[in-house]
Amino acid sequence: MPRDSQLEKRLASWGKVLTTANLDLPERQADELARERKHLLKHWSEHPWPWLVGVDPTTTEITLSGKTQYFPKGRPLIWTTDERDDKVPVKPFPNKLYLAAFADLLVSPAPERRIVLADKSRQMLFTTICCQVMMHQAYFKDARRCLISKSKLADSAEVLKDKVRAPYNRLPEWLRQHNPLPDKPAEVARFGRSRSYIRAVTQNVAEAEGRGGTISIMLIDEAARQFMFQQIMGAILPAAGRVWGITTPEAGTPGAMAFYAYFEERVEVGKP
Repeated sequence: MPRDSQLEKRLASWGKVLTTANLDLPERQADELARERKHLLKHWSEHPWPWLVGVDPTTTEITLSGKTQYFPKGRPLIWTTDERDDKVPVKPFPNKLYLAAFADLLVSPAPERRIVLADKSRQMLFTTICCQVMMHQAYFKDARRCLISKSKLADSAEVLKDKVRAPYNRLPEWLRQHNPLPDKPAEVARFGRSRSYIRAVTQNVAEAEGRGGTISIMLIDEAARQFMFQQIMGAILPAAGRVWGITTPEAGTPGAMAFYAYFEERVEVGKP
């Protein structure tokens, strides 16, 4: 059998958790590495928090801006961008108690938790963690339909680029190979293995999509600034598995009045 065919056969037999570089290992070591990575995938798939603050013990380095960092005990999985830090803007996802609690809330199985609204101050990483939990669900679960809504398409596409694609592209190579994510189109992140996608939309498209079929997760970012917030909620609630609305304080706009009516439970869910 030609060498290329042998490599393809070995890769297929290990479930695509090994890269071609790993095939230089003796077969026994490659088997052990494949088993360990399959165990890691199972562990990370069970809840987003172990994934967000996870460490890959089978990968010991990462290259950022042309500089390679080494981690003898394993490198962090998720690297996000801190726009405030001029010296070290890209860093591992922060292991903070309030973020762990928020991640748990976002995936709570309780029916009353399928709608999560958060009125937050700036720099709390709520947009980041919502996008990363959404990415976790799209990576590990089949056929997830996820939407990120902002007032302008360019803004929602920028969130998709910075908060989903960039952290994905910093994952270890074997994880990117396990569930590939093409760079284009810019408005849709479609995962090859799971067949799940995350789409950037504007508020009018979000409202239309909500009436067009089941949505797994809907993130309404800066919700109080979206003047169609009321229409989005009316359209999306009957068909959405989860709805997350997050915003910084805003007052006087139609979106703000609708958001705070839901937030303060002055609007009955399902009857905006």
